[in-house]
Amino acid sequence: MFDDITKDFYLKRMELLLNKGIINKQITPFDDNFYEKLNHTYINGLPVSIHIKYLKPSFALGKCFERSLYMFLSLDNAILVHGTNYNLELLYGKDLSGHGWVEIDDKVYDPTYMMTFDRELYYKIFKPTNITKCNKEEYCSNKECQELYDDVKNTTLDDFKPYGRKRIELSMLLPLIIEIANNSKNQDFIDELNNYLNIIEYDEEEINNEINEGLQKILSNN
Repeated sequence: MFDDITKDFYLKRMELLLNKGIINKQITPFDDNFYEKLNHTYINGLPVSIHIKYLKPSFALGKCFERSLYMFLSLDNAILVHGTNYNLELLYGKDLSGHGWVEIDDKVYDPTYMMTFDRELYYKIFKPTNITKCNKEEYCSNKECQELYDDVKNTTLDDFKPYGRKRIELSMLLPLIIEIANNSKNQDFIDELNNYLNIIEYDEEEINNEINEGLQKILSNN
């Protein structure tokens, strides 16, 4: 019973702090300026802006780590942060209370809420513990992370255009993303995705032809 009272008290306090933060503009939704900063970094064949804005999973446990990493790789001076979230602990238990987010100066960018928080308020609301923080230099001290970072930073829009070096990535993911967009009935998502597809001259049949040409060249050289 005591645990129920503690949980109820926390959730009511959390709701009050969230409402107050929104009213005082200490909590704001990700805006166009934020998404523009993500728009020129490409992961898995898509701008990170599309990943974050439209591809939030309905059941997001664990996906915060992936989404926060995408934002971390896209944003200057970002710190990648992992910790346990008290709200998640109450909802799902300690084993599923891990959370990932990004910090820049005194702001927190939460990939699940898709909102920017004043850091002091964020810590009051979610009471994170077991916190680890990592800047770009620390992240790249690991060889595999360095390779991922370099690959992401060296990837440009041209890599996805006809005969670009990453054109093959489009054949693996984009057909599914196109289906998700169309089924979503979200016109902004559809329009933004179509604009990207037009820029990279996406054509599923042509991409398959390019892949086959590449395979034939490899086979003929062996």
